[in-house]
Amino acid sequence: MGEIPQNDESESRSSYTSWISETSDRQGRERGLETYQDYLGIKKEDLRGKDILDLGSGETERFSRELKAAGIDANVICVNPDYSIERFRKANSALPDWQKKSVAAIAQELPFKDECFDEVFAVYSITVFASPSKIGGNIEATKRWLSEIVRVLKPGGEARIMPLRSFPKSEEQIWQEDYGPLLEDLKKQGLDVSVELIRYKDIGHTMSSSSHMNKDGVIEEFTEYVGDKIIDARAVIKKPHEEQ
Repeated sequence: MGEIPQNDESESRSSYTSWISETSDRQGRERGLETYQDYLGIKKEDLRGKDILDLGSGETERFSRELKAAGIDANVICVNPDYSIERFRKANSALPDWQKKSVAAIAQELPFKDECFDEVFAVYSITVFASPSKIGGNIEATKRWLSEIVRVLKPGGEARIMPLRSFPKSEEQIWQEDYGPLLEDLKKQGLDVSVELIRYKDIGHTMSSSSHMNKDGVIEEFTEYVGDKIIDARAVIKKPHEEQ
């Protein structure tokens, strides 16, 4: 585990600015270690000693900081276009446990050399801003961030990305819809690609409570079992080891 080599900023700056409009200020949307474990299907112990790229890390990099607080020694590089905004830089620099490994960039233009990360994570970030959806999506931007993620993965490394679709009915539905052709293309390139459903019970949420006002104006409380329901899906992309 060591310093991540970076490309010359001047090589990609003009291209970077052309993509920046795909992102926006997402102040206050923080995601911590527990969320990453639940929604990506990972265990913090497995991250020890790894070089990790956190795409869309949130303004105060909770995942990186909480991983360190949990005693996991990992090299987490945080990428967020909002670091170009002064108040985000000030917020991070004021944190006593900030690891000072932040990069103002976007997934379509990663300023890193090839094959330098063991893990690439994206939780409610890149797929929100650039998806292949025919309504409001950007398939070219999606193709670009997918290719960039594959490029920076080490042989044997993997990327975990979510969400792909809210409330999917099955894994097959993901393959049949917008992401399908892009994921199939990665498989043709020799990558191991799978889609995993995220169920309420996988994240320890089996019961849901709600309230409803009946015709007499009385509030009634309802509790239902939701453990078997699916709430989302993630992609797992693994780069094969180099042949010996």
